[in-house]
Amino acid sequence: MNTQIYYIKITIILGDFLSKFPNKLFIIRHAQSERNLERERMKKYNSDQLMFSIKKRDKDIELTDKGKEQVLKTAKALKNEKIDLVFTSPYLRTKQTTELLLNGMNISPEYRIDDRLREKEWGILDMYTKKGIMQKYPEEYERRKREGKYYYRPPGGESYADIGLRLYSFMGSLIRSGSNKNVLIVTHSVVVKMFRKVIEKLEEEDILNIDKENDPSNCGVTYYQINPKTDKLNLVYYNKIFY
Repeated sequence: MNTQIYYIKITIILGDFLSKFPNKLFIIRHAQSERNLERERMKKYNSDQLMFSIKKRDKDIELTDKGKEQVLKTAKALKNEKIDLVFTSPYLRTKQTTELLLNGMNISPEYRIDDRLREKEWGILDMYTKKGIMQKYPEEYERRKREGKYYYRPPGGESYADIGLRLYSFMGSLIRSGSNKNVLIVTHSVVVKMFRKVIEKLEEEDILNIDKENDPSNCGVTYYQINPKTDKLNLVYYNKIFY
């Protein structure tokens, strides 16, 4: 009986200090990829290109040399952070970002690849530029304008809301595996924004404003820290650039 009471007292005391969430949570978008570079060039020269020229699966798109430099500078800035657990998207550019980041920080934490962190799936619109969509799928271009960026789901693809559902599922794994740990996640732009939606309980309008005003940059770092009094993750900074 005394042992049982002692156990209950310890549990109550520990409950004041232990959180179900990570102590620190870093969410990083992958560094510059081949397709990011091509998109930048098309925008700069106001290209009439209808499709991207890189004929690879989206999963197989690699980092550019500039992207690798971005990762190394980011690793240098985060080098004093202790990381216990890492999750990454299965896409090549995110795995390359993760491996360069861990090597640059000189750490070897537990490392997991999770499909729920993958890029937004574009369905039949994959590989097409905006001009290409307008020409090849004008009805989809009009439907997207009507539905809005957040809820529009291309045939065979996903909406922002679909990604949110993925992340609600992922948060269960994060709570089970990352409680009271320092966790690093490497993923994609839309996923970073939807993490903010899930963690901060934002609305459609909030996400669209973030998308318009401060879309996640390549290797941009978003950082949450636990508030032990409320057991909630508080945003410390969003989309911080270290290069």
